[in-house]
Amino acid sequence: VTAPPRSMRWNPHTMERWAFHAPGCGRDRVGEDASGAALPWICILDEGFHASLAGSENGSVYGAGIYFAKDAALSHQYAQKAAHMTAQRQGHAPGHASEKECRVFLTRIATGMYTAGHNGMNQSRIDAAGAKGEHFHSLVDNPHNPRI
Repeated sequence: VTAPPRSMRWNPHTMERWAFHAPGCGRDRVGEDASGAALPWICILDEGFHASLAGSENGSVYGAGIYFAKDAALSHQYAQKAAHMTAQRQGHAPGHASEKECRVFLTRIATGMYTAGHNGMNQSRIDAAGAKGEHFHSLVDNPHNPRI
């Protein structure tokens, strides 16, 4: 048995990390509050993360996918934006108490080998140092010091 290529060897010190995720405001998702607004955090708890729903609320600045942040403050900003959007959709005035209810997940993620992403990417590019046809596993904002 031969060893896998260098790029395929799993290294939990560089390929796994703790990161934060703020769910979107939940348009067209299962799970609703008393007003009928969808609650995506319930879906995440029940079913996990779904890449097919990614990018619908906060865009796809670094490509299609589920976004995680290194810093809680960044995810909190997205959570606040989502709460504000939900309150607006429900017809509440700015400053309504519902805008103050945010959720952020602390999640252990496997990033694998990553590279810089950009808007419009639906798939990561091929890793030239990897096995033939092997793509990078994740897209980030900055490969040297990723925040997202």
